Amino acid sequence: MLRDAVALIDTYDRLVALVPPPQDELDAVTRAVVVACLSAWEAFVEELVIEAVEALRPPVGPLGSWPSHKATVLGETKRFNTPNPENVKTLLSLTLGLPDLTQGWSWLGYTTAVAVQDLTNAMRLRNQIAHGVNPRPTVSYQYASRLLDFFRELGLATDQTVRAHLVNALAVPAPWPP
Repeated sequence: MLRDAVALIDTYDRLVALVPPPQDELDAVTRAVVVACLSAWEAFVEELVIEAVEALRPPVGPLGSWPSHKATVLGETKRFNTPNPENVKTLLSLTLGLPDLTQGWSWLGYTTAVAVQDLTNAMRLRNQIAHGVNPRPTVSYQYASRLLDFFRELGLATDQTVRAHLVNALAVPAPWPP
């Protein structure tokens, strides 16, 4: 899902290696990386929720309330459009009963608090870019590159937390590999 952001970083590298373009053009590329990362994050969260609700489908026999729950989940994912920590946490709580997804957002060098703050900061920057604040925000190449790694780790932590919730709290057989 981060392919567009990776392609933008690669493009930045090629541009600088050939003939250094004007700084405003490079800034446009790094701002685009921020937007692409958050777009990928939003899509990832939506797809993860849909996959998780599919894992809740009874394997045989009557489906009970599952079709109604799935319809509700699909509606919630369609309305989901600001993937900040609170909205992601709320979506997972409403759709899967996961009390606090953000508690699973920790990995080497990152605490939950730091991950939540970094996502909040990235969202703030994305909103400034998307809504055209003046002057345009400057996004360093280093920040844009680190953002790719951050969203990879955040996605992995989110995936693992949702999977663990399905298996341990909802007794769903392993819905996907760890």
